[in-house]
Amino acid sequence: MSSAADSAIASSKKGKWLAKHKAKKRREQNLRPQPFDPNTVSVEELIAMGLYRWQAEGFVRHRENRLRKGYIFATKEDFCSNREISDELDCALVPYLRIASPLREFDPNTITAEELMSFGVGVSQKRAEGFLKYRRKLFDQGYRFRHAEDFARVRCLGDRAHQVLDGLVRVVEVEN
Repeated sequence: MSSAADSAIASSKKGKWLAKHKAKKRREQNLRPQPFDPNTVSVEELIAMGLYRWQAEGFVRHRENRLRKGYIFATKEDFCSNREISDELDCALVPYLRIASPLREFDPNTITAEELMSFGVGVSQKRAEGFLKYRRKLFDQGYRFRHAEDFARVRCLGDRAHQVLDGLVRVVEVEN
């Protein structure tokens, strides 16, 4: 028998063993899910629910990357879009999701960059700072946001942010 044939047999045996071992290991994962908010859950809480450390750390890392881009987990579909946790595990955890909506009415004349980013609709640090820069220029010229339509004209926030935020603008009238 040639060494190529021996290695093929060995690799197929190894492949079968590896597949069987992975399936066995997957079954051994003992989930103990409890209600959680994917935007705030910690690595330790995920581990306590039965996730492996690498899964928990990977999920939290994925969440932090989303936050840097200005997104949060706003829906169950957002949660299932992560690649750190298998689809099977996603399905097991979805019934336990408790996602609190960060959306609320706001006044564009007083909102901070942190508040804009906390809405989770794709407003990154750079976009929020762009909005504040625009607002400063507006104020320097003696203007302010008087109507929701004024906010809708701000281009630096992006279309997705405007789709969500335009309906939440409430301009507070200031007496002169």
